[in-house]
Amino acid sequence: MNGLTFKRSYFQLLYIIVNVVELRCSFCEDILSHFESLKNWIGDDGKGFVSEQIDLVSLGNPFNGRGIVAKSSLTNHEIIARIPLSKLINVEHADASILNENDELYYLREADVVSLFLLLELDKGQQSFWYPYLRLLPGNVSHSPLFMSSKQLEIVRASNHAAFLAFERFQKTAESRFKEINIRFRKHQDPIPWTLSQFKTALAIVQSRLFSVQVEKDHIWHKASCLVPLADMFNTAFVTNTDCATNKQSTHFECFTTTTVSKGEQLLLPYMNVDPSSNHTDLHLWL
Repeated sequence: MNGLTFKRSYFQLLYIIVNVVELRCSFCEDILSHFESLKNWIGDDGKGFVSEQIDLVSLGNPFNGRGIVAKSSLTNHEIIARIPLSKLINVEHADASILNENDELYYLREADVVSLFLLLELDKGQQSFWYPYLRLLPGNVSHSPLFMSSKQLEIVRASNHAAFLAFERFQKTAESRFKEINIRFRKHQDPIPWTLSQFKTALAIVQSRLFSVQVEKDHIWHKASCLVPLADMFNTAFVTNTDCATNKQSTHFECFTTTTVSKGEQLLLPYMNVDPSSNHTDLHLWL
């Protein structure tokens, strides 16, 4: 095995491990009703919509979690979701609420700021504008590498030393960043009202779901790191049948089929269609 093959195999292994972690969740009837509420919320501006031909389902295996499937056959290039950009959680929303003219915080990574903003919105509960989306986020990410115990890390070390080093670094870096954030907050205001565990939970959610979305402002297109309601519920794979992109008017983030899809078939996005720092890609960039 040459170096390139080893690197590819290594990161594919980590990609599989973390996607299993992300998807290993309990599935309950409430999720189905929450999904309907999410679809209604996305379409309540009269322009956004989610196709009635897709559904969120349990994949029937604790390690497979949930996924979005076709309720009937779909044609190639069929738009299955049109999500208003105003309903994405982007770093600009986070900047306005978290940075709050605090120069000390402008040096934080985007993922940190979005994680803090996510915690802020979660604290609001039903009062949050994003509540229909927030209540579909994982409530338990205890199987994330960020929460592995010393014993679990030792088990990983025995089978894959490179993975052990990566996971250990994830934890140490997250703890270091949390301390740095607290120091920066103390220079301007009170300490942040969240614990390290809460921060790591939000960070695990954000890092596994960030999309790099093209948006237009003042006739200039640029990329923004965003959490995208519904779009981040599609599972990812190397062989796919779905993709997402901003429309030409820069008003909506659209998801569409890239081939014909049969009834009952799962809709899968390319795993590279996310932010480069996300754990769906090279995990050495995860933290």
